[in-house]
Amino acid sequence: MRRALNLAFFATGNGTAMRAISSAIERGKLKSRIKLLISNKDDSGAVIWARDSQVASLLITGTADSDHATCLDTLNRYNIDLILLTGYMRKIGRPVLDRYFPRIWNIHPALLPHFGGKGMYGSRVHKAVLASGVQRTGATIHIADPDYDTGPIVCQAALDVRVNDTSDSLADRVKELESELLVAAIDYVECGALEI
Repeated sequence: MRRALNLAFFATGNGTAMRAISSAIERGKLKSRIKLLISNKDDSGAVIWARDSQVASLLITGTADSDHATCLDTLNRYNIDLILLTGYMRKIGRPVLDRYFPRIWNIHPALLPHFGGKGMYGSRVHKAVLASGVQRTGATIHIADPDYDTGPIVCQAALDVRVNDTSDSLADRVKELESELLVAAIDYVECGALEI
């Protein structure tokens, strides 16, 4: 029997991965439920999607202890099983990390341990990949810890870097791969092939 997870997304941007998970749920590929979005940008595409989809959302704008307490209270209220950091442009507070480790996954647009660390996000990653001359890149899901991109790797998927790739074209292909990888990883948890 499949296990349905209560999912929380932390997102700053468009919420592409969250939309991919929602689509997989609608198609019957996944049984989990998106219960909560936490964002630090009230006009982001992710927040607009959450509103339109009647998914609860919480805006966190500071780093004070009260923000961490509010975040934890909200995660607990929705009985969250797994937190997914998908393009969240803030560091997660230690109280949340401590409470939910190892059930906080971050998705990174490269094959860690390469092209990770502080300041390595978005187009910066893809520009670094192209500048390095590597022939393969991809996406990594890892467990979030207090440092940037150093937590244990859950899974990875790779793709070839094309001769004519730009940082934009590479970003588009990696973003699609990220969504596929996230759907597959949640599927593995639901069917018991991967434990959290």
